[in-house]
Amino acid sequence: MNNLQELTRFHTRIAEKIDDNGAAPVLIVAFGDSVTQGGTALGEQIHDEVYHARFKRLLEASYPNCIFSVINAGFGGWTATGALSLLERNVLQHKPDLVLIAFGLNDAWQGSDGLLVFADSLRQAITRIHAETDSGVVVLTPSFMNKGNNAHVALEHQQLVEGMSAIQNSGTLAAYAQTVRQVANEMTVPVADVYAEWERMAISGINTDDMLANGLNHPNAEAHAIPAQLLLQLVAESGMPQMTP
Repeated sequence: MNNLQELTRFHTRIAEKIDDNGAAPVLIVAFGDSVTQGGTALGEQIHDEVYHARFKRLLEASYPNCIFSVINAGFGGWTATGALSLLERNVLQHKPDLVLIAFGLNDAWQGSDGLLVFADSLRQAITRIHAETDSGVVVLTPSFMNKGNNAHVALEHQQLVEGMSAIQNSGTLAAYAQTVRQVANEMTVPVADVYAEWERMAISGINTDDMLANGLNHPNAEAHAIPAQLLLQLVAESGMPQMTP
């Protein structure tokens, strides 16, 4: 069960904006780490191709008479726990209609010992968003880290290869993805299961390291299409708003 009733207000706001052009735009806040920020290769960042920008364009194609705005509240290096201090400034004060929460890649460095704190931080963020706004929430599982050294890793990042591949290959990152799913189910919010899509690609024989712009933990521009499509699928499955003729 993907708890799609969480998106009821989002659909209501879409319908309101379609019905009344003078209504406020439908506002989405993307709250996460460097992937949400748009970090790709060393010293590079994408803007139009980051997953929430792609999601916005998909929504605009599905609802051409609706205006959507997205705030990029992604910060490189942040964990779910650390980002709680940014929640008021970067999410709550905007009174969004939908919040996307995407953490786990940095949190996973804490290993299995960090899972309980990670889960509690996600709960705190979701609880405050629900208590202090009318926004719906969707959580995203992380994409893969690298499985080994590869040609995409910059010389300056070689010292990170072993640690990140250990997090990926040991199942630690998978445990963080599973924790996202468990918290989402507990809090009855939907999940865009990015990690599961990467697992399917790996099983099919795709070299997932080639999908990492920095060879470590930043999906390339094309891979950002995966969460965008998953998010649109959740919106579509939760029901289209009734449009005024």
